[in-house]
Amino acid sequence: HLLARATAFGPDNQPAATQSRTVLADAGAHEVAVSLELPSPKLWSIDHPNVYRMVVQITDADGNILDEQSDTFGVRTIEIRDRHLLINGERVRLTGITRHEESVWEGLAETPGTMRYDYDDMKALQVTLTRPVHYPQNPFILDYADRHGILLIPEIPVWQFSEAQLRDPKVLALAQQQMREMIEQAGNHPSIFAWSVCNESDTGTPGGIAYFRAMRDFIRQLDPDRFVSYADDNLPKLQQAQDSAAHDADFLMMNQYFGSWHGPATALPASLDKVDRMFPDKMVIISEFGLPGIFAKDAEDADRMRVKIIQEQMPELARRDWIAGAILWCYQDYKSRRN
Repeated sequence: HLLARATAFGPDNQPAATQSRTVLADAGAHEVAVSLELPSPKLWSIDHPNVYRMVVQITDADGNILDEQSDTFGVRTIEIRDRHLLINGERVRLTGITRHEESVWEGLAETPGTMRYDYDDMKALQVTLTRPVHYPQNPFILDYADRHGILLIPEIPVWQFSEAQLRDPKVLALAQQQMREMIEQAGNHPSIFAWSVCNESDTGTPGGIAYFRAMRDFIRQLDPDRFVSYADDNLPKLQQAQDSAAHDADFLMMNQYFGSWHGPATALPASLDKVDRMFPDKMVIISEFGLPGIFAKDAEDADRMRVKIIQEQMPELARRDWIAGAILWCYQDYKSRRN
């Protein structure tokens, strides 16, 4: 017989709870359930990002350690209630910035120093929410968010897919494989409160609705306690909620570029009001807003236009209390590689 021991260490790195179970040492796989009770746990939140560490050891009869694994976790409740987001019962409204995994000097092969530099910068800008885009993140990013109080909505790289692609059983199988891998790798991070299954794809079609429902049901089998959504850039164009996968999402993520891609900036209030009427029970997060530089005559003009967008649009978002968060696109310039 072998002994499996699980020990939870608190934010102060002191043992908070431990439990042991006997394991048969014969061939084959064995599953052992271990339950720990944390007395008076220190809750994870944006202002107090308390992180615990679980260590699991396998020892022989003489107490020799044969194997050891560890991972971090946090204790918190995140709810959507009456179209509002609550952390440990406290209602929050959050802002943030998205960031692509790319730097001028390292490209896509970023080092931890670059990631830390950028995220320290973002944290100094009061970032408490990011998606992050549009693919599973480096473990450093997830750990940083845990320890600095940033809520995350990780996403698989299904971007601007057509209905034909979303209907394709091979696409669905790959999407589910990617989602399973991401959840199994990242599922213990307290900063993650939802999963995103696609971005700016044909979700206002029968094939897109079927794709979302299949992904949502698949995720709930793996991780029943987190929310499921996706980023939609077509919500104001809908005629009714039932025409979109958004009708089945736990909350809405709305990409809006009024003032550039999506039409005049003056159209934003009416578009938000239309979304409100179509989805009267759904919380909304503005998952992207901002201004692409190609709409300006030069880089300086682009920044002036971005400042104007922020100054004009943030009050419009703020006066609608069913909008729980807004995320500016984007922290840095990046090269967009299509297909």
